Amino acid sequence: MQKELTSNLIAYIDCHPLDNKHKQKAIDILHKHENIEDTVLFLQASYKDNSLFDSAFRVLFMGLMAISDLEEKETSTDPRWVTIRRLEKDRKNIIPLINSLKDSLAIYSSLRDRTMVKRTIITLSIFQSFLKNDELTIEKLALVQFHRNDCKNPEEFDAEPEDDPHKEFFTDEDGNKQFSFYSFRDDLKKHLPEVSNHIEDFEDFDFLASLSDYFWGYRLTPQMILKSIAIKLYNDPFWVYWSRAEQINKSALKKSILTLLLPFSKTEKFTFDTSKAKDFYIKMYYYNSPILALEGKNKRTKFQGLFNPDKYYDSIKDRTKRYDSNRALLNSMFFTN
Repeated sequence: MQKELTSNLIAYIDCHPLDNKHKQKAIDILHKHENIEDTVLFLQASYKDNSLFDSAFRVLFMGLMAISDLEEKETSTDPRWVTIRRLEKDRKNIIPLINSLKDSLAIYSSLRDRTMVKRTIITLSIFQSFLKNDELTIEKLALVQFHRNDCKNPEEFDAEPEDDPHKEFFTDEDGNKQFSFYSFRDDLKKHLPEVSNHIEDFEDFDFLASLSDYFWGYRLTPQMILKSIAIKLYNDPFWVYWSRAEQINKSALKKSILTLLLPFSKTEKFTFDTSKAKDFYIKMYYYNSPILALEGKNKRTKFQGLFNPDKYYDSIKDRTKRYDSNRALLNSMFFTN
């Protein structure tokens, strides 16, 4: 039975500035599935039943599923986890792979296999970057994955900037470009110049993004996932109901989230700094779900500004119709994908 979890979720739902009708629909859905003993399956069934709280239920579902998967990291004989454990022990363990890639590059060059030469150079560059600075490389791959999730097909990637079908959302009243959500090439040149010249088409772009899968779970802990869930749940009502943000009781919202997540914490206490809740960034992706983190004391991340939705949508916030049309995209890009 999920009575305690349901009670905690209801407390969270009550913090949203919605009428009782919409809240009650979500509450009825939770009661409907209370007989499902497995918590993850309970949350999965709840978000698939369609209510205004689908995103919150899905955030919990995917987060707890990731925590369950992550628990295998220390003992699993799965080659993926074996590789991650070796890299966590010492990132220099990637050197043999770098040497193998160099040998492969020589072979593909002699065979004049242009595609494999490109792919090997891309992989080699990422692995060498990882050797120099592992955390920064993981964040750079998260940036690529972010753009990959936004680019749904080759036509979008290959289109010239002036052919961008969504450019109207990112221009001022005089037609001047303010910010392009489709600025992958610019971000690539700025943050990954060593591979930018080798990304010639959608397939190359897709391959680069897939390299983030190789580092799935690297230095990721269950507490980091819980913190990510908390950041998403706290920001959700402010993003979705931004015009009614003043109606949200911040103290009650924080308390409801801490109460909700504490049973899943590996420590006796669980908390997060709500004063920094908007200053987050995507640290990495795990099973295509962004893991959010708060800005550190020394502002270690280079990408916090790039990943904050307020930065992406600032230019259209005063145009309600256009902003509203992007809410679903905002939630999918920064929440669960």
